[in-house]
Amino acid sequence: MKTVISGRLIKKPELKSVVLKDGREEVVCDYSLWVSDTSAPVRTGSDGKPHKADIPFSCTAWGDNAREVAEKGAGDILTGSYTMRYSEIRPAGIEKPIVSPVYVIRRIDPENKIQKQMSELLTGYETGKFDDVSRQDPQPDFGEREIADPQPEKESNLEIEPEADV
Repeated sequence: MKTVISGRLIKKPELKSVVLKDGREEVVCDYSLWVSDTSAPVRTGSDGKPHKADIPFSCTAWGDNAREVAEKGAGDILTGSYTMRYSEIRPAGIEKPIVSPVYVIRRIDPENKIQKQMSELLTGYETGKFDDVSRQDPQPDFGEREIADPQPEKESNLEIEPEADV
């Protein structure tokens, strides 16, 4: 299952190296996010002020994403697209494993654009603005994405001289 998650890092993430089954070494970063839930009950915090209850999400990043996450600090906001995976824990004395979700980040969104776009898309679906989100054109509020052309445009009126033999 794919999802968009935005939350605050609970603590500073740490980068680790692991050896994969094929013998290659890769960097990984396990971290947790506090994700706000607008429907969560309000509780009195240790500071005596009312706070919404946040939900902890266990997340993992690999490779370049892990390096980028590891540069962040506790309390920093992190938004991205994630794939949900399952983790099994087998505590001693318990017959069946405990299964819990782990979210693997696939793409980091430093400007939090995807969460805003998905929220608008889902609101449109929920309110009946449209019934099939897979067939909808991008909404005007989403804006046009700038796609960089890796090769500059060629000038059609320029002639290229052949390289001289050395």
